[in-house]
Amino acid sequence: MLIQLKTYSSNIIAIDVLESFTEVDEQYLRKLFKEKLEESYDKLNLLIKLDEGKIPEVHLNVFFEHLHFIANNVKHVHHLALVAHSKTVAHLVPLIQKITHTGEKRYFDLSEIDEAFLFVETV
Repeated sequence: MLIQLKTYSSNIIAIDVLESFTEVDEQYLRKLFKEKLEESYDKLNLLIKLDEGKIPEVHLNVFFEHLHFIANNVKHVHHLALVAHSKTVAHLVPLIQKITHTGEKRYFDLSEIDEAFLFVETV
């Protein structure tokens, strides 16, 4: 399940992935992207929070398989904040580096969620 952590009237999308990531979640994320782009934002700041304690490992793989559209629309991602446990981040960094070649990417431990919000909010 995917939920918005905060709703912004700016170019920011902040989401939390809980328990699983399904096609319905992917469609919802696509909708969020489309709405922001239709509001004339050319670049989006994206915060993704993952807590592997709440997501079975197999679902993390499915999550990234479903994010093909981010790879296809990476030109619209200006800043990316990935928030997860440190060991999860270590495993995901190579994948994120492969699909995102533009913008600034920062990785935060779950305990640093406030810093992650500042990163996407102040750029």
